[in-house]
Formats: sequence, C-alpha cells, structure tokens
Amino acid sequence: MKKKLGFMTDHRFIIGVQIVLSIILMISIIFVKVLPMRYLIVIGSFLAVLALLVYLVAKPGPIVSRKVQKRPLAGKIISIVISIFLIIGCIFIQSGKAAYNKVTSEYDYVTYSLVVRKNSKYKKMNDLLKKTVGYNPNGTKINEALNRLSKKISNYGVSELYGVEAIVDALYDKKVDAILINEGSRDLVTDYKKNFDKDTRVIWTTKFKSYNKIKEEKTF
Repeated sequence: MKKKLGFMTDHRFIIGVQIVLSIILMISIIFVKVLPMRYLIVIGSFLAVLALLVYLVAKPGPIVSRKVQKRPLAGKIISIVISIFLIIGCIFIQSGKAAYNKVTSEYDYVTYSLVVRKNSKYKKMNDLLKKTVGYNPNGTKINEALNRLSKKISNYGVSELYGVEAIVDALYDKKVDAILINEGSRDLVTDYKKNFDKDTRVIWTTKFKSYNKIKEEKTF
C-alpha cells in the first residue's frame, strides 16, 4: 500500500498524468477541426513547455534533511491543478464538438408519431383500420411517413390539414381519429394545447434521416 501511494505521489507519475491529459486535449482540439495548424502548434508547444517547467519545479533536489522540500511539493500541486484544468478543457471541447456536429451534420433526423386521444378506443395500429388520419401535407418527409404507415394499416382515410391549430383541433373535435405529427413541432403543439401530452398517446412512431439545410447553405 505504501509503495502504491509512494508511486502515485511521485513527481514523475504526477507530471506523466499531466502530459497524457495534454496529449488528449491536443487530440480533442485537432479532431474539432476548427483551429488552423499554426494555432495548434502554438498550443502544443505551450503545453510541452509548461509540462517541462512544472517537471523541473517538481523534481526533488538533493536530500539534505528529512524535512519536506517545499519546491517539489509546490510543483506537484501546480501539476495537479493544471491536470484538473486539462480535464475540464477536454470535457468542454467534447461537449462543444457534439453541439457543433449536431448543427453542421450533413443529415438530421425527423420523427413522426401517430397520435390518438387518450380516452379513445384505439390502442394499436389495427384499431385504426378504415379510420381517418389527419396530417400536414407540407411536413418534411411526410410522404415517406405515410408510405410506412400504409404498411402498418392496410386501409385508412386521410385528411389534409394545414397548421398546428387545425391538426390539433381536428383531433380534439373528433373530426379525425388520429393525427400524424412531426415530433420536432411538439413544442408548438403543447404551446397551443397545454394538456396535449396528457390528453393523447402515441401508438406508433417512425424515424427518417433528412438532409440538413444548414449544412447545405454553409457548403454551397
């Protein structure tokens, strides 16, 4: 136990952790592909010089007494603090990378849900046989969603409705038996009908990969 503790408090181990974290940080920055090469070289050089300086400070001098040498101890503490900041930096970059990829991704995903009134008798897909489904014909990937729905329900009627209010009102007023909604617009639906989530239930969902227009605009 003492040997293990001594190894973990050794200046070479502590500085080694700092160096490994510095490398991980550099790799994270490189994979984000945002900074030019000259900035990467500057950051990498700074981290290397910083590790060398901290190593020199943390390296014990000649033993002249049993007292704890203040300079090496201070070097270790500085290295640990730097390592903590490196970890925070790695986490921050990875979080930023995920958000950046989501915005600039070539593709996005569209999810459609088949929604019925909670107090209705419709529990499964077959219950909607020869029933009416309301939808917005201008919805992204709506035709593909209807095609998939047709494979689940062999015979059903459709009602074209424009706008969130028209679709939601048709369901509440029982003008349609179910509605096909884009989950991306659910916030608009709940803004219009506060209890929509409580008053309805989803009996089927389907997901599509859709081309991201933001990426298209940035590329072309």
